[in-house]
Amino acid sequence: MKIIEQKILSLTSQETVFPVQYEGTLASGKQIYLRYRGGYLSTYVYQDVLPENPTYHEKLGDTCDGIIELNTVLSCIKKYKITFWFINKHKCLSYF
Repeated sequence: MKIIEQKILSLTSQETVFPVQYEGTLASGKQIYLRYRGGYLSTYVYQDVLPENPTYHEKLGDTCDGIIELNTVLSCIKKYKITFWFINKHKCLSYF
């Protein structure tokens, strides 16, 4: 699997959603969707339509685990060369 460096421009979360889910936009114009369910962090990088299978999929916790902190998510996806981008020293992070 070839890993291409990508930067997240924006990332949103709905705090009341279980399992934890984040959606955002990459500098390349592609979309990113992150979901943590059943102890697995699934990362989808896509253009127009969310694919059936995640781009990256990793077991991080217990089977019943669906809660994860944003900092942990960002730390985990660094290995795929997906990083959070800072613009004017402000994180482009928003919540619904």
